[in-house]
Amino acid sequence: KKKQSNKKKAQKTIKEKRAAKKAKKAQKA
Repeated sequence: KKKQSNKKKAQKTIKEKRAAKKAKKAQKA
């Protein structure tokens, strides 16, 4: 069960990092 929550946390950070990248691109455009 602990491993699963860790996976969810990792997925959240990946999503946040991708969102940050998209936001940066949008700001440049």
